[in-house]
Amino acid sequence: MSSIPSFPERGEYALNWQQQTAQHLRNALHTLAQDMDMTDEVTMEIKGQWMGVVYWLADFTAKMEATAQEDAEAVKVGGYKK
Repeated sequence: MSSIPSFPERGEYALNWQQQTAQHLRNALHTLAQDMDMTDEVTMEIKGQWMGVVYWLADFTAKMEATAQEDAEAVKVGGYKK
């Protein structure tokens, strides 16, 4: 038997990895935004702009995470049906 996983197993592994990576990125972005809020070196206007960008990226990674999870579940059951 080959130790190389089948395509569905590799696809599921890759999608699970993508989901976990997106989740970690989202958590890091939320932490960054919260830390930025506690910084006194920059103006509130600049903080607000950067926090908006960081939270947007966090929301985007949440969507990536959800899509990867959905795709991983589809791979487990044989893929999306046309």
